[in-house]
Amino acid sequence: MPLQLLPLEESDIDAQSEINWRAFKPGIMGVLFPTGYTPEDRAWMKASTLRDWHLHPGTYRAFKVIDTDLPPDDPLRQIVGTAKWKVYPSERTQDELDAADKEAEAGGRPPNAGPALKAFGEACGRNKKEILGGKPYMLLHVLGTHPEHQRRGVGSLHLQWGKDEADRLGLPMYLESSPEGKAVYEKHGFEFVKWLEWDAREFGHRDACRHAIMMRPAKRV
Repeated sequence: MPLQLLPLEESDIDAQSEINWRAFKPGIMGVLFPTGYTPEDRAWMKASTLRDWHLHPGTYRAFKVIDTDLPPDDPLRQIVGTAKWKVYPSERTQDELDAADKEAEAGGRPPNAGPALKAFGEACGRNKKEILGGKPYMLLHVLGTHPEHQRRGVGSLHLQWGKDEADRLGLPMYLESSPEGKAVYEKHGFEFVKWLEWDAREFGHRDACRHAIMMRPAKRV
């Protein structure tokens, strides 16, 4: 079968960054990086990703879907989609939540990100705290598919792994979805909770770029 789900490796991060830019440039990435996603931004993102992996190896999970029909010298390493997960299998105290906030703030932001990035991150963080607090859960941080390979089941491969892992751990799942992705997540058992209180038009974008907060209830298998 040409599509295969594999763990994302450190050497794949540059390809992951490019795929996410191509996938989300018309929407959220175009808002967060209005002047473009520069080499400096990509270097920052790579360093941030590696730091997170090394500091919290038990929390982060990252995967890629490759298409083995693509040539071996494909510039994106045959990768057609990637996903990044965060797993919180046990209750976290307020002190632990505060420490995570401080760590994120100390990490800074990509050098050419616009003011929308801070506002978007704050809105996402605020809603997670209001809805979940310190409860155990599994977060789909980002799932991106190369535009030329969408509607091939790439996202479903990632989501199936996530559902299986969440069910194994007995965890609910949480994500923020664009309107375009909402129906896909609903097919995988996610339920609409609310719209994120954030409007891209406040930052000069042509539309609101709304994001739906969605959850899949915990199951135990």
